[in-house]
Amino acid sequence: MKLLGIINYFTISLSILLMGQSCTQEPPLQNTDWAKYNLKGAVKSIEEASYYVIVKDGAILKGAKEENSFSKQILFNRKGKVTFYNTFEGDGSLYLQNRYQYSDDGVLRKISIFKLAERYMGKDTFIYNDKGLLLEKISLSSKDSINNKEVYQYNTEGKVSQFQLYSFKGNLLTTIQYQYNKQGLKEKITEFYPDGSLNRMRIYRYDAAGNEISSHWINADNSFFAKWHYKYDQYKNQTEKLTLDEKDKVSIKREYHYKYDKEDNWTEQIKYENGVPKLITLLKIEYY
Repeated sequence: MKLLGIINYFTISLSILLMGQSCTQEPPLQNTDWAKYNLKGAVKSIEEASYYVIVKDGAILKGAKEENSFSKQILFNRKGKVTFYNTFEGDGSLYLQNRYQYSDDGVLRKISIFKLAERYMGKDTFIYNDKGLLLEKISLSSKDSINNKEVYQYNTEGKVSQFQLYSFKGNLLTTIQYQYNKQGLKEKITEFYPDGSLNRMRIYRYDAAGNEISSHWINADNSFFAKWHYKYDQYKNQTEKLTLDEKDKVSIKREYHYKYDKEDNWTEQIKYENGVPKLITLLKIEYY
């Protein structure tokens, strides 16, 4: 994933776990970023870096740092909210920094983005309704001109029913609509082109614990686009991801093996691809 994509993706949605392979649904009745990142305990910070695998005498060892990858650091306040998101170069020097600002009641109001911790790159501002639901996120450049705007609508249960992205000129780029099952989990996502025509759909299935176990992308003409199956451990971390072809044959099998600390947060993840260890990701966690 490119660096800019990491930053944009992170600021659009904090509900996806950056460091690990967790299920995509937020735990019910949880509104801290600790919960959204599937972290247990009063976490002060997390630092993550990935390395290639060396197999020596049957042992899996950490090798060179993953090429073109960036180390990441996320800092939390005592209320479990993200305060800083830092991205580091391969030599450990700070490259990009997102600074989060909240109102007195804990509502996210602004994310300021800096390059090399000094050069101001722009900011994201947030508009909420009287129920505390996000209505708009506006991304501004360093000169306060609009880069893009996100607009959200909600169903009667307060879940996002529609997302729209607009360009800096105010042109609609995409519309995404969401449908949910009786448990309140995403059941179907439908994506539309700017002219309103159908782009593709994504169908989700879950296990009894609410973990996403399959997702299936379908093109507008009902042809196959992509399909995945997932498995999880007791800590809701993803342990297996199968990429399937249009005949439901496995084309890629990825497995994830973890080591955990005393709080049941993972600190080491080994990624296997088709049975071969490929990558070691280390997660350093500091607690309050």
